[in-house]
Amino acid sequence: HLAHWFVHDAEWSLKRLHRLIVTSRTWRQTREANPAYAAADPENRLLWRRAVQRLEIEPLRDAILAVSGRLDRTMYGPPIYPLIPREALESHADKTSIWPAYDERAAARRTVYAFTKRSLLIPLLEVFDLCDTTRSTGRRGVTTVPTQALTLYNSDFIMEQAAHFARRLEQEAGPDRDAQLDLAWRLAFCRRPTDDERVAVHQFLADLAAATGDEPDPAARDFAARVQLARVVFNLNEFAYPD
Repeated sequence: HLAHWFVHDAEWSLKRLHRLIVTSRTWRQTREANPAYAAADPENRLLWRRAVQRLEIEPLRDAILAVSGRLDRTMYGPPIYPLIPREALESHADKTSIWPAYDERAAARRTVYAFTKRSLLIPLLEVFDLCDTTRSTGRRGVTTVPTQALTLYNSDFIMEQAAHFARRLEQEAGPDRDAQLDLAWRLAFCRRPTDDERVAVHQFLADLAAATGDEPDPAARDFAARVQLARVVFNLNEFAYPD
């Protein structure tokens, strides 16, 4: 129907096609639940709400870099070589030359420029359903497995970007925690935190401060708390499953 309308009614006008799509009820659907509709159609076969969809790993990694303030938007040029843990190289005969030395600044470009080696996939990309590079595929599989949560919370890349995010919050919002929290939520979710979220974060930071009471430097304690908060932000559903 849409193809016929595009040719015969819109007369091949992309502008009219885009207008039709973005003003349609389907395009403007939310993923919010409706109890009555859910009871009648729990599997959403009639498309009464937008299906929940996780970002693919490329835009997810790019979003993390953008929020941390490290994303390099330079276009074109040579490929990048993201960080690969040393453990991932152990099974290869030549551990020193199979992958170039990690350069954080050079690797901060968009993930679409990441070098793909068939015999050595980047673990961060592979765990989030990067397609099989040895054969053609028209569609990626989508899985939800524990290793994804562990990677998104404990990987070297996340720890690196969480530290950058923590520094950015202090540099741009100053020492006030409420201002830092507002900035974190605006950068990550394009909104202000709710009252409940604000209370939960303050309690979280207070618990961290109590747990690191043996650290004599208040600035170091505050920075460590912001790093942990950044890791939590990267792992919230709203970050990976945007509406």
